[in-house]
Amino acid sequence: MNCGFFLFFNWLFEVKIKNVHSLNIKILIILFLATLITSCSQFQSKSGNFYPLGEGGKYGKSGHLNRTGTPQFLWPVKKKHRMTRGYYKATRKRRKHYGIDLAAKLNTPIYASHPGLIVYAGSGYSGYGKVIILEYNDTWASLYAHLNKFNVREGQIVNSGDMIGFMGTTGRSTGVHLHFELIYKKIPIDPLKFLKK
Repeated sequence: MNCGFFLFFNWLFEVKIKNVHSLNIKILIILFLATLITSCSQFQSKSGNFYPLGEGGKYGKSGHLNRTGTPQFLWPVKKKHRMTRGYYKATRKRRKHYGIDLAAKLNTPIYASHPGLIVYAGSGYSGYGKVIILEYNDTWASLYAHLNKFNVREGQIVNSGDMIGFMGTTGRSTGVHLHFELIYKKIPIDPLKFLKK
């Protein structure tokens, strides 16, 4: 485990506390180390099959979902909203933006664009704030970022149109909005080409 805190406390336990004879203190230290190990293993999905964002734009692999084909994608925001930013790849003049931004009022409900498994619900990805990743199968997934609150938990199966969270401005954000991505074979694609008209 490559975690500085764990290594430090392991050294402390081995070197500094050899003379402690109290069983209760040793048990407390072992429990503390077990908690520390758990906190150091970030972004482990309860599904056991999800590989998190970060390296090479990889979003996940489910394998455990028997769905095939392409789902019908619904808009993740039903109430009145406006699109403030579209999908585009990086050019010399502008940075990449691998999704669409939909702006509305704070705590506007956010809905699952398709059925699937919540493989991630947390705030561990830099810039995304509170984010949900929903997998349909090992080919399709969607991402919902900058949420204010979650309405689901990791490992939960949801249906298309289920409310999964509330719009916010967490993470690197200049205002209340939803950053929405569609992922095909681990690569973000333009959601507007697939969202139901």
